[in-house]
Amino acid sequence: MANSDLIADISTGDVQSCESVYPVTCQNATVSYESCRQGLIGCSSKTGICPVFFQDGASKDDDMVSGWVCLILALFLLIVCLIGLVSLLKKMLLGASTRIIYKATNINGYLAIVIGAGVTILVQSSSITASALTPLCGIGVLKVENMLPLILGSDIGTTITSLLAAMVSSKG
Repeated sequence: MANSDLIADISTGDVQSCESVYPVTCQNATVSYESCRQGLIGCSSKTGICPVFFQDGASKDDDMVSGWVCLILALFLLIVCLIGLVSLLKKMLLGASTRIIYKATNINGYLAIVIGAGVTILVQSSSITASALTPLCGIGVLKVENMLPLILGSDIGTTITSLLAAMVSSKG
């Protein structure tokens, strides 16, 4: 977990660089929130438990390695899940359902923009719209030419949603 206190100190100028917080030192070699001066990776103030990568005497390089390991694991998990989603959709959308989706999305581009905006206004997220359409395009159920107006409409829908939120804001 990121050490939010250190991040706040760096942003306010109380700490000039990250080098001043290394090496991480723990009193009596006890690794806990109360006994350790923490670097970029910190222990939980609520539970006192430290993350797996936290260690006594850690240097900046140790924290960098921990961050890279977490990033690579997260990207690997994301890729595996996306491949699983596409293969599952491919199996589910064989046959009649493919033709139905193709006919439903083979509409005028301007109407597709309005539909994309409407769906996004309803679900309050263009990311949901885009992440639902992208795998369909990837497996060939939806043509790229038919997906682009829907995505453009979802972006317009996000703008409309933010404008509505700004209009009801009490701050003037």
